[in-house]
Formats: sequence, C-alpha cells, structure tokens
Amino acid sequence: MNRRDVQLALLAHELLDDDDFDYILISIYRRAAERNALRRIRQQSPPFIHWVHDISSDMYRALFRFEREDIDRLACALQLPVDGFHTVHRCSVPRLVALHLLLFKLAYPHRHVDLSALVYYSNAWVRDALYAIESHIFSRFRHLLDAPEQLCSPPLLEAYAESLLSMGSLFCGDNPARIFSFMDGTATEVLRPSHDEAIFFSGYKWMHAFNWLAVSLPSGMIWAMFGPFFGSDNDAGNWQLLTPLQHRLRLAPFVRRHPDIDRRYLIYCDGGFALTDVTARPFVTPVTPDHSFFNERMASLRVEVEHAFAGLVNKWKGVHFVYQNHANETFYREFMVCSLLENAWNCMYKNQTSRRFRVDPPDLITYFSIPSPH
Repeated sequence: MNRRDVQLALLAHELLDDDDFDYILISIYRRAAERNALRRIRQQSPPFIHWVHDISSDMYRALFRFEREDIDRLACALQLPVDGFHTVHRCSVPRLVALHLLLFKLAYPHRHVDLSALVYYSNAWVRDALYAIESHIFSRFRHLLDAPEQLCSPPLLEAYAESLLSMGSLFCGDNPARIFSFMDGTATEVLRPSHDEAIFFSGYKWMHAFNWLAVSLPSGMIWAMFGPFFGSDNDAGNWQLLTPLQHRLRLAPFVRRHPDIDRRYLIYCDGGFALTDVTARPFVTPVTPDHSFFNERMASLRVEVEHAFAGLVNKWKGVHFVYQNHANETFYREFMVCSLLENAWNCMYKNQTSRRFRVDPPDLITYFSIPSPH
C-alpha cells in the first residue's frame, strides 16, 4: 500500500466500527493488488513502441495512416521535443509514443479507456499525453492554415493557374482573371449543447454542427481553414464575417495584380457565395451558351475541394466521432490538428487532387518550416 492508503486506513479505524473497518481495509488491499498487477503487466509486456513495430506494414498503415519508415521524419517535421513531453501532472511521455497515440486516436473513433488498455497506463496519463502533443502542434503550426503566402508565390501561382487551364478551367468573364484555387464549406456534427442550442443547429444538415470554410489548392494542400462557425449560419454569411481576411487578400500581390501583366487571380466558389474582387462564382442566370459552358466546366473542377474534405472525413474518422465532439476548444484544436496532418500526409504521398492536376505539393520539412507572420 502507498502512503495515501495507509492514511485512509488509519482514518477509517478511528471513525468506523470493526465490521466497517474490515470492509474498508479489504477494499484498500484489493485496490492495491489491482494496481500492483497492472504494474507487473506493464513491466512484463513489451513497450508500446516495440509492439507498434512488430505489426505488419499494412496494419501499421491502417492504424496510423503513415508508413512505418516515415514516422521519424514526421516527428522531426512537427518539431516534437527529443526528450518527450512533460505534462502539468508530471507525466513523462516519449515523443514517438505521444505521436502514435495521437494518430491512433484520430484515425478511428477511440475512447481514452481504449487507449489506456493499449499502453497499460491510466486514462489521466493518456489524456495528458494527447493534450500535450495536440497543444504543441496547434500552437506551432496553426498559421499554416491561415493562407500562408509561401504556398502562393508568383511561380507557384502561375503553376496553379496553368494546371487548372490544362484541365479545362476558363477565364472568368471578359477580363483576363484566372482561377487558382477553390473554396467550399463543410459541417462537422457535435453533441447537442446544453445552452444556446438553436445557434448550433443546422437546418440544412439537420444536426448540431460547426461549419468550416476551406480553400484547397491544385497541389492538394489545404491552404486555409477558417472556423468554426455556428451551424445555423450558411457559407455566404460566414464568408462575410471574414472581412479582415478579404481585405488582406485584396492587398496580396497574388490576388491583386500580376506584376508583369494586367491579370488577377481569383478563388472560385459555388453559387452560395457572393461575387467579390477576390472570388469568382458561377453565373446565376446564364445568358449565353458560353456562360452555361463555363458553369459546367468549373463545376467539374470545383469538386476537387470536396476531395480535400473527403480526406479529412475518410482518413481521420476520430475527429468525426460525434459522442466526443463537444462544442468547446478541444474539438477546435483537434480539427485543426487533423487538417495539418492531412497536409503532412499529402506532402509525403500525394493525394487525389495533386495527382489529378499534376502539381507537386511542397516538401514535408519545407512546409512545416514556413515561419509565422506574427
């Protein structure tokens, strides 16, 4: 027994009669025996990281989404501390163990008790480990989902526009503006909140949800992820809330003007968004056959932004486990971490969008080395 058990036994001996004291003492000894048995299992069982390396490559890819030989490279790109994480509750977590726990939790819906049985540690230890690595990734790389200009330099911008033109993209209207990316919205279901339920309820999706706006590049990268917005709002209204972003895009050289020719580069949206000087949309009422042809051609290309969301939904099912999606900061942090991991996966293996438009994504180390503008 530890010191706390001894103190509890002494207190019970002073306050209880003999029968109750015997019952309390037996319970204390039983709890100590279970704790010692768990400690022996942890000592006799192979470490978690060894068990991970003993499974087959196909099973490893299914459980953690990345190849086994690339996990060290991912840990270096995410700048995980070499000596591991030291949580506020004085838990020491090796960095590869924390990374495997995070990937395992986000790949499939898992409760903390499932992860606890996997690593033979308590739920509190697992919760601290996940919080430590999620906070590390979110605080260091959140700016990579805020439209970094390094992913849209003039050479890359021209490559994006040329790839879309080769796949059938058209000029927007009578001006020489070109499309270089696509924007669309999605919704993720959350548990019904106990307060302000109406603002979370989406009448279109018929569920309580958070809405997000994402901008996808022809390289398959999620260039920007904005949100969360309340489920009761639509995409057009959410876009109007991003007035500071629109002002920054108007001043950016890749949206304002090409430095050599009189050409603008725009973001293509669906018909639910308003037409602005930084976005393009389909013709609401096509007047000429060219307008109808433009709508049909761009609709077939805009579906690629849906594939970016499909990667988040299909590859990272854990973040869409509704019974753990509370409307709080934890869910927001996990969704952003999933978006960053999806970009990391694309940098390594190229997703469907990158292969279709034949535009290579940036290198993994190069992408996560983009500095924060602040």
